[in-house]
Amino acid sequence: KRGIWKFRMDYARDVAWACGKGLIWDAAGVELPGGERTLIQSFYPRESLDGWDRATEYARASVEHYSEQWFEYPYPTLSNVAGPVGGMEYPGIHFTEYNRSGNRLWVTLDHEVAHNWFPMIVGSNERQYAWMDESFVTFMGYYAARNFKGAKYTSYISDYKNMRRRFMGTELGPVTRPPREIGKGFSDIVYFKPAIALLVLREYVLGAERFDYAFRSYIQNWAYKHPQPEDFFNCMENASGEELGWFWQSWFYQDESLDQEIADARQSDENIIRITLASKLGMPMPVVVEFTLADGSTERKNLPVDIWNQGDTYVFTFRAGQPVQSIRLDPDEWLPDVERRNNEWRF
Repeated sequence: KRGIWKFRMDYARDVAWACGKGLIWDAAGVELPGGERTLIQSFYPRESLDGWDRATEYARASVEHYSEQWFEYPYPTLSNVAGPVGGMEYPGIHFTEYNRSGNRLWVTLDHEVAHNWFPMIVGSNERQYAWMDESFVTFMGYYAARNFKGAKYTSYISDYKNMRRRFMGTELGPVTRPPREIGKGFSDIVYFKPAIALLVLREYVLGAERFDYAFRSYIQNWAYKHPQPEDFFNCMENASGEELGWFWQSWFYQDESLDQEIADARQSDENIIRITLASKLGMPMPVVVEFTLADGSTERKNLPVDIWNQGDTYVFTFRAGQPVQSIRLDPDEWLPDVERRNNEWRF
């Protein structure tokens, strides 16, 4: 007996389908922030049961998180299909390797789910600017993993400090060049370095509130359109109210390195500290200075990136209520500083 199956989906830039005999079909509904409901489905062979039995749970958590955090999922269904490939995404359906389980399944499945936002909703050109979807969903996955079951699983960049070291002092080349021009280091350039850049922008430069508002604005303004890199950069600046040309130049258009240094520090009897800072390489960044006082307490001073406008050294004073024991730059270690030994000064 034959029949004709007809499928329809609005706002879809591509299409894929799957079929198979004897697949297990698991499904659950999810209510989105706007009140609409989406059906989350998983299809996998019996030999994938140990692991894939949680695929629907994982995908549901991802859809809920991304819909609440960034932009509501727009499609009536989402299908996870176990297949022979590591991971491949399409609007409302993706394929993930059938023999994965636990953290390996979570991290890949969550990554593919996130692709519904980039490049399916925000339709950037994957062939020309692969980083505009791959690094964005890698960045998004960092927070999705932290949000799921008390950070039970990790993302591709959860080990931030070790991941950051991959780019310190290396020569990867500009992020913005087309994928066909990238040879060695493709994954670092397309997936990881720009994702780390967005983490630094959110956690160190703008703060969560301003970054999140700007990132949501970008998705809303460019949903079902086709932005260029400059559209993303301009939208982030306009929505955050921050001029970020220096950031885009250092992280995306060029391949600069960072080395912030405490070049000199002198303390008077009145607990007035005169500090000389230096930016020894090409990348300008704001400076967070932490002072440890005699009683063990700490105080911080935040200096804007503008301090480097007049040169690669900057002198300022700090008045403490008691003697200062030590000074440290970037105490939370967000920056890809190539030489951390010159970030600390002890008296």
